[in-house]
Amino acid sequence: MYSKAGDFETAEEILLDLIRSSRNPDHIDPTAFSILMTGYNLHQQPEKTLITFNRVQNPDAISYLLSFQACSQLKDLEQGKRLAEKLAKSKINLRKEIKLQTALFDVSQ
Repeated sequence: MYSKAGDFETAEEILLDLIRSSRNPDHIDPTAFSILMTGYNLHQQPEKTLITFNRVQNPDAISYLLSFQACSQLKDLEQGKRLAEKLAKSKINLRKEIKLQTALFDVSQ
């Protein structure tokens, strides 16, 4: 979807329209949110990544990865700690998520 749109602003609007048109936007598959979060990180808008993450009902490993990357961009260790606490309470097996482990480490740098 992102590559077809041609520019980030258009892709963002398409995804936000998709989310808005859902009967229950908080229960959308995390993939739609992850696409949006990836764009925000790539376009130096990490604050929007974290705002979007907070809308995800059941974040997956990719959602956490993108959020930790946003914390790294912002150099926000405190937000990274809060996300790590939330991750610890989730059902995500951190031992199997090497990229997520690396992102966690990057936040502390």
